[in-house]
Amino acid sequence: MARRKSLQCLAARAVLKLAHAFYGTAFGRNLARGVLRTPPGRIGSLWAVERLSTPLRRRSVEVIQDIAADARDRRIFIDAAKRFYLAQPKNRNRFDIYAAALVYSEFKEEALRAILSETAEIAIDESEDDLNVIGLRVSLQSQLGRYRDVVDSAKLGVLQAPATLRTRYDYLKAAYAAGKLRRERDAIEFFGRQFEIISDHAGAATDQEIARVHSVYQNQAALTLRRDVELMRLLGERDFSNCGVFFLSSTEALGHAILDPFYFIAQNKDRFDRLIFIGPPRVNYRPASRACLQIVEQYGDYYETTSETLLNLSWMSLGHHQAGRFTFIIDHYWMLLRHAVHRSRDPADSYQHNGWHLELPPYYAEVAENFAKRHGIDLDRPFVVMHVRDKGYHGIALQSYRDSAVGNYREAVEYLLDRGFQVIRIGDKSMPKLDLQRQGYFETPFLSGYAYEIDPYLIAKSRFMIGCQSGPCAFARALGVPILTVNAVLHYTLLPSPMEMACFKRYFAVVDGVSQELTIEQALDRGCYHFDNSFQYEEAGIRVENALPDEITAAVADMVSWLETPDLPETDDQLRFRERVEGVAQDLKARGPDLSLPIADYLGICLPGYRVSPSVSRMRAKTGADAVL
Repeated sequence: MARRKSLQCLAARAVLKLAHAFYGTAFGRNLARGVLRTPPGRIGSLWAVERLSTPLRRRSVEVIQDIAADARDRRIFIDAAKRFYLAQPKNRNRFDIYAAALVYSEFKEEALRAILSETAEIAIDESEDDLNVIGLRVSLQSQLGRYRDVVDSAKLGVLQAPATLRTRYDYLKAAYAAGKLRRERDAIEFFGRQFEIISDHAGAATDQEIARVHSVYQNQAALTLRRDVELMRLLGERDFSNCGVFFLSSTEALGHAILDPFYFIAQNKDRFDRLIFIGPPRVNYRPASRACLQIVEQYGDYYETTSETLLNLSWMSLGHHQAGRFTFIIDHYWMLLRHAVHRSRDPADSYQHNGWHLELPPYYAEVAENFAKRHGIDLDRPFVVMHVRDKGYHGIALQSYRDSAVGNYREAVEYLLDRGFQVIRIGDKSMPKLDLQRQGYFETPFLSGYAYEIDPYLIAKSRFMIGCQSGPCAFARALGVPILTVNAVLHYTLLPSPMEMACFKRYFAVVDGVSQELTIEQALDRGCYHFDNSFQYEEAGIRVENALPDEITAAVADMVSWLETPDLPETDDQLRFRERVEGVAQDLKARGPDLSLPIADYLGICLPGYRVSPSVSRMRAKTGADAVL
């Protein structure tokens, strides 16, 4: 029997090795997809996966679902895995496969039921350390923004199966969740367990183990800095007597690549003699994010590291810790925003959001001006930069509520062109083109000689930006440029530019069996500003739809009027909205740790500079809304 199991295990590993080789090529992925579409192919893959070790079993299912062409293929594999499991309902490995197939699919509600089911509880109780269910809980609950559940599941994993939470980075997900709950000690422990600074013993970490986590990342940072710091000190080129150290790793996400360091610099530039940034090698940055790094490097020294420990600090919230002349500030984006709001609203604090902004490196002007001259963009005439986040921009289904349709902007673009503005649309080559052949309208990604230094320069010089809650608008916020946020959604992290006007998406809910449009005030009452993903909208029975073309045009006209008359008095609708937001902000701060997400005890749009479009307010009031907007 033992020999037979050993041979089966070897066969399964051979199948996995062959599959892995194919997975790395387009031909192999297409071939695997075709095999998995056949009943024998599915049965064979399930048989092979069942005989793998616990971490390989989970990873293999993840790959299988990633190979699938669409939701239909993933559903077919889920159903096959379910039949495979029900044929031997006491087989924990088969339940593991079925649960993983659900988790790595778009069927999140069904997946949640499976991993929280009585069967899952029995599997956890009866297992010693060879199960994936707890790790799958951490992963799925993290995706769905259930941060308290993530931490609870990770704590259970520490007691039941500590090693299995490491292979798919579940401890890091738990550390991130604990940071968003402002549970710093838990975050440090999970972070330490991920990198085996804390061993796989059951039970909470000791004070000595927590201290060791700090020592490890501080020592690694010191090794990263030592040679250059000592050389500069000897040459007298830098004063390193009081240094603030911040960790970066946004090689892909444009918004975080510029906003994370912006908020760090704004809040700490007067606190330290020198700012130091530690992040991945520059060659790892995609061009757009590399352009962000070039801006940031004007304000501090950037040191490259390949340490996995240090690179993962950038999305942690582990607090501020001093070691000699260095203060390590481990704040992720959400904590930096929290500090910005609360400090700006504290009369005793001199910090004010929008009190300082980044500047561009001088050479950006030469690059952008040459590009503009080549393509007939007149930088001496007024222009507006526009970015529309479409469904292909990010590719994350759970963030799809932020997507928009560029066709709805055509009327607004023509409005601006008719009034002498140029309109310059930025983005990337994957974006759908706007079918508009008019002088003065440009789509930069499709023009020859386009470089990523051009976007921030054009935004900096624009009269205002038509943006959305997506990466490129980060330039406008960091550079202090007015923004019209079209298709905005309520969210606590939206901190305004010096002058920002909103044309919100339209909110709908089912009331007494009938779909009814909500006012923005009603959406505030329902707590929509805390929704982080599409699943949370679905759970609350709320959907959002794009602003209508005439609403976008009206908002553009309002923004132009405001810029022409900066001291334009607020309308009654705008005043009521601002008062309503202020009330929510005060309530959030008072509730603090009692909130389901304590880090979100603020509402960024309560800060000065934010207005709603008065015309859109009136237009929506005429559709039957009986509240403010």
